[in-house]
Amino acid sequence: MRISVITVTFNALPALKKTMASVMGQVRADYEYIVVDGSSTDGTRDYLAQEAAEAYRWISEPDSGIYEAMNKGVRIARGDYCLFMNAGDYFVNSRVLSRIRPLLEDADIVLGNEIRVDEDGAIEGFSPSRGAFSLENLLQSSVSHQATFIRRELLIRHPYDESLRLVSDWKFILERFLEGGCRFQEVNEDVCFFAAGGATDKNNATGVEERLSVLSAYPQYRPIWQSPYRPSFFKKALRKGMFYFKKLQYALS
Repeated sequence: MRISVITVTFNALPALKKTMASVMGQVRADYEYIVVDGSSTDGTRDYLAQEAAEAYRWISEPDSGIYEAMNKGVRIARGDYCLFMNAGDYFVNSRVLSRIRPLLEDADIVLGNEIRVDEDGAIEGFSPSRGAFSLENLLQSSVSHQATFIRRELLIRHPYDESLRLVSDWKFILERFLEGGCRFQEVNEDVCFFAAGGATDKNNATGVEERLSVLSAYPQYRPIWQSPYRPSFFKKALRKGMFYFKKLQYALS
């Protein structure tokens, strides 16, 4: 079994370097690395051509946006599972893929934990995998594609919707859940540090509009999507406790 780690990037060379170092620093795992650049003008192409080209494959050409680039990566991938670790995101340590790999064989979509960091690398959020694959969570929130391992054959049959700018990865997971036939698995393994402040954070209104357009095909679920999220006191306390535990854990590591 091979994992295809795919990085999509555009004019983000400093962030890309950080991501590439994290991916290529993974140990004892059967994986390949693919970088899909949208024809950047910041020196990315030259960097990719010069830096240990034998360690990864890359393309640099214009695209219509992130989801066309992600689909390109899937098409040229050779692994059984794909993971999208885009420019600015990075693994929590060098052993993530070796720990995750034995857990993949029995599911089509496997989700680990995501840790959200600010531009200085300070932890500001924790998204556990536990309970993520529920109807309420998938409608009211989302799952991290940086922490989601997806069987490549599934992505080939259901490519990302390139007409959407921000929520096609959410649409993909939601539709696989609603249509059935997929095996989902949640694993309690920290996978990635997710860099806050990306396109989704900066264009929240567009994201809401696109989610509404997706849900037009599922009008029976729109009331759940519109319902405010009201976790129980226990859930809020547990989430807060896990957040502080992760801050301490990585401060000491």
